[in-house]
Amino acid sequence: MTITCRSSILSLFFIIIALSSSLPSFLFSEAAQPLILKGNKYFNKSEYEEAGRCFQEALAGQPDNLPALTGLASSLYQLERYEETARELKRAIQSSPRNISLYLWLIDTISALENNSGPVEEFRREYRPQLLSLWFEQDFNRTISDYREILEKYPDSAWANYIIGFTYLKLGRPEKARLFYEKASRLAPGWASPRTGLNRPPITYDLTGAIKNLDHFLEQDRDCPAVNFTLGVLYNNHDLPDRARAAFEAVLNSGLKNQSLRSKARFKLARIDIKRGDYKQAADEFNHALKMASVLLQFPSITGLLRTTKQINIARDRYRKQFQRDPENINLAYLLARIASRERDYDESVGLYQRAIDSSLRPQDRISLYGRLVSAAARGGLCEKMAREYLSRVEKDPHYCEGYLFLAMLYSNRGRPGEAIRIVREGVKNNPRAILLRSRLAYLYRKQGLYPEAIAEYRQLIVDQPDQPAYYGSLADCYFKAGETEKGREVLDRLGRITPREAIAGTTAGNTYRENGMFLDAIKSYTAARDIRPDDFHISRKLAGLYTRVRQYSEAGEVYRTAIERCDWPVWRRGLRRRLVKLYSNTGRLSELAREYENRLAR
Repeated sequence: MTITCRSSILSLFFIIIALSSSLPSFLFSEAAQPLILKGNKYFNKSEYEEAGRCFQEALAGQPDNLPALTGLASSLYQLERYEETARELKRAIQSSPRNISLYLWLIDTISALENNSGPVEEFRREYRPQLLSLWFEQDFNRTISDYREILEKYPDSAWANYIIGFTYLKLGRPEKARLFYEKASRLAPGWASPRTGLNRPPITYDLTGAIKNLDHFLEQDRDCPAVNFTLGVLYNNHDLPDRARAAFEAVLNSGLKNQSLRSKARFKLARIDIKRGDYKQAADEFNHALKMASVLLQFPSITGLLRTTKQINIARDRYRKQFQRDPENINLAYLLARIASRERDYDESVGLYQRAIDSSLRPQDRISLYGRLVSAAARGGLCEKMAREYLSRVEKDPHYCEGYLFLAMLYSNRGRPGEAIRIVREGVKNNPRAILLRSRLAYLYRKQGLYPEAIAEYRQLIVDQPDQPAYYGSLADCYFKAGETEKGREVLDRLGRITPREAIAGTTAGNTYRENGMFLDAIKSYTAARDIRPDDFHISRKLAGLYTRVRQYSEAGEVYRTAIERCDWPVWRRGLRRRLVKLYSNTGRLSELAREYENRLAR
């Protein structure tokens, strides 16, 4: 699970991803470079006003200098001057119109504003179409190469190190991410983002150590919202709801202007209140949160929410009336769509999901909502109607990538894989740079046993996206299922050479070998991954399961015991214990396990 935190963590997440388009050499002019270096030094010392002045001075001579523009925007964001941040980001987009991260950062800035109807509408009209096109290209390689180029000029830039780390995290490579986060943390010891990043899964699974580290950071700044939010989530994972509540309340009491983070904190509080049965307080927190955010937030469970409204006699029509007053509220549309689906009013549910999609800013939210829309349409017998509607859209606009993706999801849900493949092939033909469409096509080929076609697609995806480990595992899986075992092994070995000393190579290989019944190879791969990430209980669980599968019960028991000792997550620790008890019970050694735990308790 990844902990999301809007204040400092995402401040430089999208801030810094911002340079991910090609950077002409003139952007690093000799005149601007000393001022940018000076601005970076001030930024690293948390002197954001001075940093902003340096970046502004650099821009006086070069208005389109992208490092200076994003440096200024990052300083303004840290100062919670979101309207000015948005203004500088729009200038940066003019300088680099194909930089996907600038658009994403602009969304984050808009969601931080309280009265944001104007900026939201402008974004939908002016920037969202281009963002959606860029999103389907998914060019993280460009981000990494561009930031490495920046670091050659500005090696002490904490934000450039941080964003490279975040990009590697997006690619599922936490070991690489840790290296850049640690450097950013050393360069800017007072900056919360890299500190919280280092103490979040999947970089660490040591919850006790993470809480200790963040508590130490809070000694310098008791009101740091980013750290308090992260602590709240960690306390929740530790089954400490009272401490979690105190941390989330500290976020709300800190004077934070970022409405997105405040909304998230209120949603977390609502979840805590639901669990302890304080339904009135939960409803209050939930209703406050609904009013703030312009992006889709993480809801408490719908079951818990409906139980809450029932307990305190809140009519569901209240939310419908609220939506009539605020028809652009994505969270209200989503909530009402879920409620309508539970009430089997699928026509209304479909309409509300479409309203939520129309209101959404983030591409990932839109794709998630499309999945919900497909489910509601299937339950309501509306698939054919939806198919005709979206076929008409893609005929009018052949570059409408979302339309092809939705139709593929719809056809797959209806058991028509041939139609799904046909429509995605058409989408790829019209949008050859759309990586997400091509990866979906490869996936559909693989699921249908069309391995030569899938192999061709995955090979090309690896050429285009060499830092995406999942494609290596999928390609190897196709080779194994096509009977070309040695070629599959060669692909997984290549992944290991690309990602040395990273657990992702071992886990990807282990998953692929296990899927194809090559259990001894999978055990070897998982063992190598566990040696790199000994605290990752997910890897230990898979490894122990394979040992059980090949009837090496002693080895399985040892893996479970070690994982239980290291696991710092109460829910997962209980799950690992249940698996260990089941193992000993099935092998007739339950009394031996009981004696072992009696001895531990005695000690």
